[in-house]
Amino acid sequence: MTALLLRTDGLLVSPEEVGRGLACNCLCPGCGHAVIARHGTEKVWHFAHHRAPPCSEGYEKSVHELAKQLIRDRRELLVPTLEAVVSATDAYGRRLEDRELVFEAKRVHLDDCRLSVKLNDVTADVVGRAQDREVLVEVTVFHRLMPDKEARLKATGIAALEVDLSIFKTVQATRERVEEALFDNRTNRRWLLHPHLVMAESTAMGRLQRRLAEIREQYEIAVRERDAKLRADRPTHRSGFGDSPVRRVGALYGGPNYEARPSQSETTWRAAFPDDGDNRRAQVALAKRAGKSLMDVKRVTEQATKREHLQAVTPASLAEKWADQLHIDAKDVMRFFEDAFYVI
Repeated sequence: MTALLLRTDGLLVSPEEVGRGLACNCLCPGCGHAVIARHGTEKVWHFAHHRAPPCSEGYEKSVHELAKQLIRDRRELLVPTLEAVVSATDAYGRRLEDRELVFEAKRVHLDDCRLSVKLNDVTADVVGRAQDREVLVEVTVFHRLMPDKEARLKATGIAALEVDLSIFKTVQATRERVEEALFDNRTNRRWLLHPHLVMAESTAMGRLQRRLAEIREQYEIAVRERDAKLRADRPTHRSGFGDSPVRRVGALYGGPNYEARPSQSETTWRAAFPDDGDNRRAQVALAKRAGKSLMDVKRVTEQATKREHLQAVTPASLAEKWADQLHIDAKDVMRFFEDAFYVI
């Protein structure tokens, strides 16, 4: 052990700060038994229990309590960077994010500092005050901050942060190392709650929503252009009587807006597998058209997830298979293939 509770005034000290042996007048903060300070010539000076078995809590509690004591004595706190990060998925299925920086990590002088303060139903390790604003500090060593306590700290509505000293699970703690971890390391702490974070998140989300709207507009233009090109590139199917297209014959019998679709046997798979956006929209359309749940439609239509899955079957045969599974007409599945751009 490197820091233990001093019997006389409750301060935590290192072996170098006290007399040798029982003259150190120290108690173990874990079990309360007396300890001795060993000032040898071969080993690093340390504490050991006197006529008592070593306890499992002494080391962790000594580091935890020493960290709190150092913050109180120095009245100084290194607060982490406060930055809002928001994310969303755009029309192409890509994950985008935006950030709003409130302030970088910085040192804050505390006008007042109290330890182990009870606030409603939670006890904060440290409660500091700087410029009429309070901040709660939770110090963790061997055990992570449990979600329940984190929620109770947040419920106070006071700015709160966690300082993670778990490095001392594997690194022997000394006063100097604990001080360095507390006052110089910017990477071992995080904000649990800060009143400025909500506004920063709102600002970042506003920017992100504008980006998403621009991308959506670009995407819809691209889809319309692609649809127009696909219609223009679609082959005209002949009737078999001379050179008159079926399209023209259909105009006589089906009205001026009639356009014959290629038969199921004439359709072929496109070279490229459809993108996620087209597939999702086609699934929604099929579910509505066929009166099926979207979950059932996705369960069936997501059996094919890459181009290789389609090579062994024809559009017509796969349409029949999926139609049987969904209990719908194969024509509805063929329409799904067209809507999602599986086929040409």
